[in-house]
Amino acid sequence: MESDIQLAKKYLIEKRLGFVFFKNGVLIAQSRESGIRDLYRIAWLYKEELKGSSVADKVVGKAAGSIIIYLQVKECFARVVSEGALELFRRAGVRCSFDEKVSVILNRNKTDLCPFEKLVLDLKDPFEVYLKVKEKIDGESQNS
Repeated sequence: MESDIQLAKKYLIEKRLGFVFFKNGVLIAQSRESGIRDLYRIAWLYKEELKGSSVADKVVGKAAGSIIIYLQVKECFARVVSEGALELFRRAGVRCSFDEKVSVILNRNKTDLCPFEKLVLDLKDPFEVYLKVKEKIDGESQNS
């Protein structure tokens, strides 16, 4: 029988998803969206269900990594992961495998840092990073 992380990785790649969560062999949540906003929304809606799950994500930087840690996920696979996210995972004791490691996550145009990565660049504590991301996303939704 495949492990949750193997199922999540396979599903992510085959279905061309942004991220997917598995727990005890069951699909818990998924999204086709890229970027952190949908991951944050899923975290807000399904925090308890996602605790102890395994996640596969297309791109994991520090900001996404902090949400994954906040959810108390046991294991993560990333197609692309930043050094900052790996450091957060190491500190939090979350196993992370990946296809490619990069120094930082860039914006979609590849002209600058991802806005969320820029926001949390100097933060070290996963919960501080999570709160900063939450503040930005909540602020955006109040302004729209």
